[in-house]
Amino acid sequence: MDALNGQLSVRPLMAASCITPFLADGALNERALRHQLGRLADAGLDAVWVASSGTAEANVLADDEIDRIAEIAVEAVGDRMQVCAMGREPRSAADAIAFARRMRERGVHAVQVGPLDPGHSYLPSDGELRAFFSSVLDEVEGMCFLASHVSVGYEVPPGLLVELGRTSSTVAGLIVTHMSNYRYAPQVIEAADGTVPVFVGSPAGALDALALGATGIVSSFDANVAPQLYAQLARAWERRDLEVVSQTFATLSNLFRSILTTGGLVVTKAILCRLGLDVGPPRPPRMAPDQRVESIAIELVERFALRA
Repeated sequence: MDALNGQLSVRPLMAASCITPFLADGALNERALRHQLGRLADAGLDAVWVASSGTAEANVLADDEIDRIAEIAVEAVGDRMQVCAMGREPRSAADAIAFARRMRERGVHAVQVGPLDPGHSYLPSDGELRAFFSSVLDEVEGMCFLASHVSVGYEVPPGLLVELGRTSSTVAGLIVTHMSNYRYAPQVIEAADGTVPVFVGSPAGALDALALGATGIVSSFDANVAPQLYAQLARAWERRDLEVVSQTFATLSNLFRSILTTGGLVVTKAILCRLGLDVGPPRPPRMAPDQRVESIAIELVERFALRA
C-alpha cells in the first residue's frame, strides 16, 4: 500500500495526438490548427503529438504539409508544451531517419520511432526489429520515443523495447498502444522498472498502467474533444483524490470508447465542428460526416456536456 500511495503522489504527464484541420477544398487549415493547438495548451496538457497516421491523417498528408504542421505547432505552442511528431509508420530505418531529421530541423522536441510497418501484413522478427531500432537510434540526434502500436498487427517484445530505451541516450521514453492485449503495457512497465518512462496510448487500461508506474497517457479522439479532462485527471491523481480520479477516468473511458466504436476520427471531427471549431471533414478515402455521424456527434456533445 505504501508503494501504491507513493505512486499516486506523482503527477502523470498527459498528451494529445492532435487532429489535422482542413479547409473545404481539402487544403491545410492553418488557422484552425493553431486554434486547436491552443486549446490543448490552454487545457494544461504537457505535450502535443502532431502528424500521426491515425488522428492526424498523416497517411494522406504530403511531406511538405507534415513539415508545415510541425513548424506551426512549434511556433504556436512550443513555449508552452512539448511538441512531438509521430509521422507515418515507417517502412524502413531510412524512412524513420529521414523523418526524424526533418522534424529536428523544424524544432520539435522529440519524434516517435516505430512501429515498423514492412507492408503486406509482414511480421518482422525480433532480430529485424532490433536492427531497425538500432539503425535509427545510431543516426537520430534529437530525443525520441520508441513505440509499439496495435495498428501494425504485432507487439515489439517488452524486453527488447526496454533494453533499447535503457541503452540509448536519445530515448526519452516508450509509448505502447495495445487496446486488445491488456497484459502488454504491464509487461513493459514491469520490465522498465522505473528506468525508462512508459506512456500508454488511449485510456484503455490506463488507470491500471498508472497504478503500476506508467509515466503518463497519450490519447487521441477524446483528448482532442475534451483535453481539460486529462489535465483534471492528472491533478486529481497527484493529490490522491480517488473519487475525482474515478469519475474523470470513467468519463474519459466512456467518451473514447463511444467515439472509437461509432466512427473514430470522422465522429471526432464532427463533434469539434458541432462545438464551433472549423476543423473540416477528413480527407479521402475517409468520407465526410453523413446524417448518421452528425446525429452521433450531437448525442455525444449532449451526453458528455462537451464544450469548445
